[in-house]
Amino acid sequence: VCLSVCLQDAQVRRMLSEVTQSFMIPLERYLATLLPLQRTITPWRQPPSLKPFSQADFLKTLEVTGPHLTTGLKGNWTGLYKRFFSTPNFQYWLRLRQLEATNKIRVLYMEAICKADVLFWMRDKTEVEVVDFILRLNDLLVRGQVDRMQLLEVL
Repeated sequence: VCLSVCLQDAQVRRMLSEVTQSFMIPLERYLATLLPLQRTITPWRQPPSLKPFSQADFLKTLEVTGPHLTTGLKGNWTGLYKRFFSTPNFQYWLRLRQLEATNKIRVLYMEAICKADVLFWMRDKTEVEVVDFILRLNDLLVRGQVDRMQLLEVL
C-alpha cells in the first residue's frame, strides 16, 4: 500500500511540475521578446532599455505559445494568467526577471565597450563627447552597484 501511495505521489508531483513548466514557458518566451537585439547594443550610445511587460500583449501570444499546446489540458488559460498577474508571486517573478534582463543588457554593453577601439573613436571627437562617454561609463558602473543591491533585497 505504501509503495502505491508513494508512486501516486511521485506521479502527481511530476504532473504538477510539467504543468507549471508549461505555464511558465510562455511567460519566459514573451519576456525574451522584450530584450533589445544584441546588435543594437553599441558602446557609442546609451544602452537600450528593456521594453515594459504588457499583460495585454502577452495574452495575445497565448494562442500560438500557450500551455495548452504542451499539456494537452483544455481550460481558461487566459483567466488563469490574469489571476496570476495579480499575485505577489507574479510581481516577485517579474521584478526578478526584469533585474536579470537589465543586468544582461548592461553586461552586453560593457562587453561592447571592452571590445571597442576607444582610442580610435576618440580621435575625431570633441572634449565634450569624450567627457560625456566617460560620464556614461561612470553612471553605468554606479547603476550596476545599485541594481546588485536591489537584486539582493528581492532575493
